[in-house]
Amino acid sequence: MEAGGHKVLGLPHHNGKLCPVEVDKYITEFYAGPSWDYMAAPGMVKQFDTIVKQRGVLLAKGRLLGLQFDTLFTDDLYIRIARHAINMADRIVRAMREKGYKFLIEPKTNQLFVIMENKHLEELSKTIGVEVWEKVDEEHTAVRIATSWATREEDVDVLIGQL
Repeated sequence: MEAGGHKVLGLPHHNGKLCPVEVDKYITEFYAGPSWDYMAAPGMVKQFDTIVKQRGVLLAKGRLLGLQFDTLFTDDLYIRIARHAINMADRIVRAMREKGYKFLIEPKTNQLFVIMENKHLEELSKTIGVEVWEKVDEEHTAVRIATSWATREEDVDVLIGQL
């Protein structure tokens, strides 16, 4: 149980992948608790189930989400933009390895968890947006760097130049 009252499951790590049988098992396990009420503050919003249905709000949200998925899966758009994000991340990983950086988690996606010296992180943070992930020790911090469909090659060049 998380401090906020949410039920949380820890899942085993298989290189970030779960098979369909495991997904079914964990969903079943999640909903098998003695109290099936996992809302952080039950009763917080009176008649919530009817409010979201008023004036077609729920329907509109579903339609918008459906349109996004339809667009992403047309003409391999999702694959193309995902490939771009991964390619940008791969460029950063290669440059970081060449410069001797270590990774908290071995890079496999467009999210990189790199260990930096605190002094260098302080300088880099003045011009590059990185998310502090966790303290590794007194002199090193792990940061998260993420690429996306919108990551420009020139931005990657700037980052690499400042490593």
